Amino acid sequence: MKNSGRVWRFLGMTGLLLGVLLFLAAPGFSQQKSWSRFEFDMAGGYGMTQFEGSSTYAREWGFKYIESVKDYDNYSMKAENGFSFRAGFSYFFTPMFGLQVGGGSFSSNLPGDGSFNCQSKWKGEEAYESSKIWSGGGNLSSIPFYLNLVGKLRTKIVDFYLTAGPTVYFNRFRAASLIGFTDLYYWEEWYRGYHSEVLGVLKFMIPEGIPETSWTAFGGNAGIGVDLKVLPQVSIGIEGRYFLVPGKNLSWEWTPGTYGMTWGWETFEYTAADLSEFQVLQTPVEIKPSFFSLSVVFKYAFGQK
Repeated sequence: MKNSGRVWRFLGMTGLLLGVLLFLAAPGFSQQKSWSRFEFDMAGGYGMTQFEGSSTYAREWGFKYIESVKDYDNYSMKAENGFSFRAGFSYFFTPMFGLQVGGGSFSSNLPGDGSFNCQSKWKGEEAYESSKIWSGGGNLSSIPFYLNLVGKLRTKIVDFYLTAGPTVYFNRFRAASLIGFTDLYYWEEWYRGYHSEVLGVLKFMIPEGIPETSWTAFGGNAGIGVDLKVLPQVSIGIEGRYFLVPGKNLSWEWTPGTYGMTWGWETFEYTAADLSEFQVLQTPVEIKPSFFSLSVVFKYAFGQK
């Protein structure tokens, strides 16, 4: 519901912007008598995102002489800026009003940092604390396809334009990291009336990840730009465009296997079923793929009127 509200607010603002475009489309604003009905454009530039994701794992337990064990993991990732590309085709009904269809792509690397803190306390003893840190990584990409309204103010040398409309996004995400956790080691034996038992706190660091996940989302985009005419049918310009992409929550998957203790020498096997009781305690990551692109645009116009 939260993402849906953001999309509808964005589309409401888009509607207001399109009202301005319709106003600008009044014939009296045109400064150029001849104009082209068709435009093909390609844009490439710097894609910027503010996505920062985080996930935590927390568990507290105790058993017999082990008074308490407190686990806490925190993993955070921040998307890097990268290259963005798009291409589109426009048809103008009037000198200043038209439709634009197109698509593009944006991909961002996601370096991350994690930490694991464990505090254990045995009855009658002081608490002992230990910690580990590590790095992880991932990737987030979006492919938008849009249908926009375009309003353009034409002059002999420079054109100014606004564009906005609904967009379908094909998104992809993956991430890899580690996770730290503790488990109980307990062994007991009765032999000829004697009872023996061994208690311990096992500490592990194991791989985890969000496997490559693809999904489709409905959002919007809006942009503003200026074109300099270098030839009657060719122009080069600068454009800023924002792509609003709804967010999505994705959960981590812990990797089954045989692992040695972080502070020890024995190995233990953990199946997917064994890890499930721990895995459910880790919070998912909220993915926010929205991005802004600042691009250089090449345009070719034809079908002169």
